[in-house]
Amino acid sequence: MKKITITNTDNKYCFIYIRVSTKRQAVEGYSLEAQLKACKEYAEKLELTVKDIFIDGGETATNTDRTEFQKMLNRCEDHEVGAIIVIQTDRFAREETDHFLLKDKLRKLGVVLCSVNQPMTSGDSPEAHLMDGIIASINA
Repeated sequence: MKKITITNTDNKYCFIYIRVSTKRQAVEGYSLEAQLKACKEYAEKLELTVKDIFIDGGETATNTDRTEFQKMLNRCEDHEVGAIIVIQTDRFAREETDHFLLKDKLRKLGVVLCSVNQPMTSGDSPEAHLMDGIIASINA
């Protein structure tokens, strides 16, 4: 696995964000438990310490006003972590504009968005930006 570089090299902490929007998702491989397990394992592979876990159940990613999501973003402003780990980026945002605005905000705070199932979207290479754009379009 390619090692993802965390922007703030002094910050080896991360948040985990998990979300389901429907009961159907919860039983089709996207259960909160399955997401959490995969995200914790990924944090361990990246040698990051999980500082906190944010869970939004029954919330759509087409809206950024999700309760736990907003709490997590606010805590990022306190420079508590160098990364946020999600199972995949559609748990983070479904709308392309939101995706890119939120990722830019995180980048300015020194926080990298890491996806367990889409590791090619993490980082600052041209390839990572291209893949991130394609996947954000698919998520929408």
